[in-house]
Amino acid sequence: MNKRTRWTFALLLLGFAASSAAEAQSLFATRGLGMPVAAVDARGRALGGVGIGIAGLSTSLINPADVAGISRSGVTAALQPTSGSIDVDGEQGDLGGARFPLARVLFPLSSRLVATIGYGGVLEQSFGVRSEGVEVIGGDTVAVTDEVESNGGLAEVGLGFAWLARPNLALGVSAGLYAGNQRRTAVRMFADTLSDFDPFREEFVWDYRAPFLRLGVRWDPAALVRLGASVTFADDLDVEGGNDRSPNAIAPLPLRVAFGASGFLSPELLLSVGAERVLQGGDGNVFEGDAASAIARDTWRVGGGVEFGGLGSGASTWPLRLGASWAQFPYHGVDESPVTEWNAAAGIGFRLAGDPSDPLAVLDATIERGGRKGLESTRNPSGLQERYWRMTISLSLFGR
Repeated sequence: MNKRTRWTFALLLLGFAASSAAEAQSLFATRGLGMPVAAVDARGRALGGVGIGIAGLSTSLINPADVAGISRSGVTAALQPTSGSIDVDGEQGDLGGARFPLARVLFPLSSRLVATIGYGGVLEQSFGVRSEGVEVIGGDTVAVTDEVESNGGLAEVGLGFAWLARPNLALGVSAGLYAGNQRRTAVRMFADTLSDFDPFREEFVWDYRAPFLRLGVRWDPAALVRLGASVTFADDLDVEGGNDRSPNAIAPLPLRVAFGASGFLSPELLLSVGAERVLQGGDGNVFEGDAASAIARDTWRVGGGVEFGGLGSGASTWPLRLGASWAQFPYHGVDESPVTEWNAAAGIGFRLAGDPSDPLAVLDATIERGGRKGLESTRNPSGLQERYWRMTISLSLFGR
């Protein structure tokens, strides 16, 4: 990133600390490569948000081995709207938006082999912020309004295979591309009465590409216990500028390791726990050769939940779920404190199936109440805080 780019972002993105925040999806998406997004379905979100090692049907992308044993072709998709509030330096604002964190198609090739095509969110970079303040220009104090709008992010698209090696052991692999783009527009406007100062506008455009490989395993050591683990390798992210104001860059991507376990405490009560470790490696800089933009740190995500599956009649069931999670965010400014997030979740599902692991249709909905805090600095000692409500709705349909 060149000096001019860093100066503009410092002015328009860090400067919100002294002004009023406006509607945004999350201002934490302004740091580094953005805010983490998990490619997890509504059931996984209700059971701690990690989405691995959960007994029964799991359509999340975290472990490619989880779909082994499915006997019918199917498709699953998730929608995730969010709303909430922002508090920065005593000023209030709103946040809101929606994303599609997950879509997946499943093709059983045999009784032991399932092929998949999946799309999932990785990092979110969409936000909008409007701030008002004053600047001293040539000895004059000038009222200014700064607006920054960003759209885009990083997602994964991949082809996977899940193989049922034994009745209680499955192996999985998926490979594909991390891809995406970002378009940021920065506008500075001056008070209408000061005609000597004209507004100016800058636009930055980047495209992202990097290959990835994910390996996974699912093991049922006992009839009522399931374990799962996966590891994701990724090459460096190629950041290609789309205009002369958007410099090219290389961003090292982390190694991701996820693991989880679940077990039945009773025939109708399932307990699930999971964790994800993200290892950045390298020198801690988000971009190679650019030590001044942001810090990339190693992080943890941990969570768990319980599911009660005793409601229903005939072939239909309505499982109820409660869960919670805590996570660290990977990116923050050089002189800022890191970011953490917590949430509590409640969910319900509808399943039409003779076997919970091989249903005909599944509709799940989860609502989460959470908060994020961090980015304290000398300039902004109180940092940034967000409170949000988030809903995840996922639907899976399978052929007979």
